[in-house]
Amino acid sequence: MVLRTLAGSGTADIDCTMRLRVEADPADSGRSCRLRVLEHRMQGESARFGRITITEEADPRSLPASTLRLADTKAPRYELRLVCPRLTVEVEHVLPGLLGLGALGGGPVTLTTTEPLVLENDRLTSWELHRQALASKNPVGLALAGLPRTAVATIEPFTVLAEHTEHS
Repeated sequence: MVLRTLAGSGTADIDCTMRLRVEADPADSGRSCRLRVLEHRMQGESARFGRITITEEADPRSLPASTLRLADTKAPRYELRLVCPRLTVEVEHVLPGLLGLGALGGGPVTLTTTEPLVLENDRLTSWELHRQALASKNPVGLALAGLPRTAVATIEPFTVLAEHTEHS
């Protein structure tokens, strides 16, 4: 993953854990299901930023935006769309001026996404993920908690390898 700031960028290898609940999709008659996030946490190390932790708070009240849809019954082909509406990004080290804000620097900072992060793959051959690539197509802005509409950094588009495991 590449984290780009106003004063430079840094990379981090990220490990991700995501637990999802599969639910019926009230808008579709059997061709798709909704995926409710129960737990979502990503963590990695960056030479420039130190430890980076990304979390998503589960929202049990809203209709999940993430979907898994059977696009073609003959092949079969599935389309997976994981939508992360709001992520919290904790960055361990922010060097002075790194976010283009001279007052910040030296310590940890917490950022939130300014728009949803969307990971997609529309060419899955099974609903079970076996090292399948999921890709974000657009940069996602990151803002300070006190300035939620002002992006001071971005998460550049990236690809992850996803693996399905069952938990009880």
